[in-house]
Amino acid sequence: MIRGALEGNEYDPQDANGSAKVALLGLERPIAAWATLRRRFPDHEDIVLALGTLKRLPRQVEASFPNARAFRRPGFDTNET
Repeated sequence: MIRGALEGNEYDPQDANGSAKVALLGLERPIAAWATLRRRFPDHEDIVLALGTLKRLPRQVEASFPNARAFRRPGFDTNET
């Protein structure tokens, strides 16, 4: 069975990679923001814990969808529309 496929349903792997790439891009800014907070407030353990949790998410997405970062979004990553 293809990873991520729902039993009895088929999906387009390219569509899944595109969705995974959007998720990865959406995680980049919050991770950077939490990292800034951690540098500014080093004594706040809750910030460190939140950042650790948030940093695991991209690794999990990339493990499930290893081609996500290579996916080229028409109109965004290419000149296609």
